Amino acid sequence: DPKFHQLNPYGLAIAPSTNGDFTKGDLVVCNFNASSNVQGTGFTIVALHPAIGAQPRLISDSKTLRGCAALALGPDDDIWAAAFKADDNPVISSSGKLEANIKGKPFNHPFGQIFAAHGGVSGAPAFYESNARGGNSIVRINLGSSGFTYDVIATGFAVNDGKPGGILGPSGLAYDGTKDTLYIVDGANNTVVAFSSVSTIPAGGIAVDKSGTTFSGPSASQARLVYAGGPLNAPISSALLFNGNL
Repeated sequence: DPKFHQLNPYGLAIAPSTNGDFTKGDLVVCNFNASSNVQGTGFTIVALHPAIGAQPRLISDSKTLRGCAALALGPDDDIWAAAFKADDNPVISSSGKLEANIKGKPFNHPFGQIFAAHGGVSGAPAFYESNARGGNSIVRINLGSSGFTYDVIATGFAVNDGKPGGILGPSGLAYDGTKDTLYIVDGANNTVVAFSSVSTIPAGGIAVDKSGTTFSGPSASQARLVYAGGPLNAPISSALLFNGNL
């Protein structure tokens, strides 16, 4: 970024609209490292126009972003970030202003983040967040007029409790709105898992075994193993392509 010179971008998203400091199509990243290049010390979000010669623009430098590992943007370019080192989930406006800082249970070292336009209760928008410590869980953040509510829809994913720079666990979240399916990449056991009709999975719906290949719980039938093993090698991110490929 042009002010603090931070680096090692982990989070990656594309601005869905033109609002605040963003132009539709901008590349948006959060830096995991500070200028010292020490893992997990970064706290900046940067945007870049998709054009030759474009220069990075600093959007936010909130300390709530320390160790930012993932981010997702809502329809109006509001930013939701998974800040592993700060152990919180800040919400930042399209103009870079901190609007809310969600922390405490059920969040435990956030590591993944994705927006689901129709993924919440009764088809309302939601964000999904993954934790790389403690409950090794997937949390649905339901957006409502009266505030946020949380459902821990899955627990038991593998984590390695690594230090920043060596963290592995459920991350790489991707959401297919045409199928209401959430994909989770877990680098601790090299698996990709899919939750179908994820908006209908209640709190406590799925328990994942340590290998990440089998499931139990009242919504176990909605979970399936997509892939396991090589060439996956400690993956931490994913992207859903236009044709449905992951």
